Amino acid sequence: LKERRLSDVGPLFALVSDDRRAVFPRHQYSSESQLVEDLRRDLAGRLADGIRGTASEFEYSRGRTDLIAIVGGGAVLAIEAKLDRWREALHQAYRNRCFAHVSYVALPERAAAIALRFEGEFRDRAVGLVVVTPGGSRCVINAEVGTPIEPWLTERARRAIAA
Repeated sequence: LKERRLSDVGPLFALVSDDRRAVFPRHQYSSESQLVEDLRRDLAGRLADGIRGTASEFEYSRGRTDLIAIVGGGAVLAIEAKLDRWREALHQAYRNRCFAHVSYVALPERAAAIALRFEGEFRDRAVGLVVVTPGGSRCVINAEVGTPIEPWLTERARRAIAA
């Protein structure tokens, strides 16, 4: 199988920044759905930058993914969002790699600061980390691009986005 790189997928968020020193405004989300909505709004604003569509709450046999998107040349992006349970989100994001080419955890700033202390766990699972604020999102750990092991599920995700 051909090795894929982030550049093969196209621009995702400002996911090329990998900027751990960025200072994010202090904001505490009151619900996970509010965080997902801010992230979805940010992704929708990036449609011209290679995001071709999004869908929420994609259900499959192993769980329910908070947000999926089609990017670049048709690659599927999966995002698990949590307010503070970053380890749980990391396990879910890792599972999502069965159908997604790239998978991320999305957290508000305070939870992301804690999760960044465990960067190795994200890198070991090839999962990225995105910080979400009302003003936008920023990648602090880039995900590795991979080939999904269940391509039939990848196609189902694409159909869910197109619907």
